[in-house]
Amino acid sequence: MSLVQIKCANCGAIIDGTEEKGEYRCSYCGTLVINIIDVSVKNDVKIVTPEEMDKFISKNRKSFVINVDSRLEEFDVETKIANQKIANAENALKRRAFAAYMLDGLPDSPVVLRLRLLHRFNVINEYELSLQSKRIEASEDYKKLMKLCDETTRATYKIIEEEIEKNICADEEIKKTDALLDSSLFDDALVYATEMLKKHPCKALAHVRYFNARWSYLQNTYSNTHFDNKYINTSQGVFAYELQRYKHRDEFLAIYAMMKKCPDFEIVTYSPYKSYEYDTNCYGKYGANNRSVYLMYITLAGFKNSASNGVLKYISDEKKREKKAARKAAKEAKKEAKEAARKERKKL
Repeated sequence: MSLVQIKCANCGAIIDGTEEKGEYRCSYCGTLVINIIDVSVKNDVKIVTPEEMDKFISKNRKSFVINVDSRLEEFDVETKIANQKIANAENALKRRAFAAYMLDGLPDSPVVLRLRLLHRFNVINEYELSLQSKRIEASEDYKKLMKLCDETTRATYKIIEEEIEKNICADEEIKKTDALLDSSLFDDALVYATEMLKKHPCKALAHVRYFNARWSYLQNTYSNTHFDNKYINTSQGVFAYELQRYKHRDEFLAIYAMMKKCPDFEIVTYSPYKSYEYDTNCYGKYGANNRSVYLMYITLAGFKNSASNGVLKYISDEKKREKKAARKAAKEAKKEAKEAARKERKKL
């Protein structure tokens, strides 16, 4: 993936060694530069491949400037202590250990207000702030920051507000998939979720909803198809779930791998209590959007379980049936070809 060259809007210097996302400080004037991307796409865009998504993210990247100093001017012991608290809060952000209380008791300076804002919205920088779906205008920290910061920074945060509004609208549109699933309209839910994934390929929630819609559709299909199968030693639902999980795990792991490329993946799925990749205990606790994430992670966690003997036998017999059907079809095709050739010779 190619890197995007960024110029400092304050002094015009080229900022070298930029990563694909995050924040960078100009080595010449100290200005903080934050990268964001515009995740809106046209309705006719097809579901993207990982390579296409990388290209799309790079092409649509924007940059903007936050003129906020990282330290208070040191002149006494209290200020030195304050600077240490600020440093601790910045390090906590990098670890996603969000704790606004670390800044309690500090004066309302731009640097302190900025850090409080990021901690309260559970994001590590303005880049991620622009990707989440909670309005920041009502925050007291934000209101105070807007009064104290310079005009350039104020304009930048207005851009972030606009990006957040786009995210809210997109999330509301994507979440309509849940209503279809709750009504057991599995075919319609899958069609709608597929359209949402085409429209919002860089939104993690679009991938989550497609994952769940596809899974529910298959589970319903298998339940109806295999109800009378003689290898169902347990309930219909359990067998259908195991069969679906065994036969389609590669497909769903691929969907998850694509989702992980979304810029807002960490925002949608992260929890400080996460202890392993598909930890189902920490999802669904923070915000209305995470119920679907929780369901997805239950499914992903199930892929770690091996299939039962009944499912393995069904799969084995199914392969035998497929081979037998293929041999029969080949034999019939050969017979029809011979018959056609005979008729052709008879005409001559």
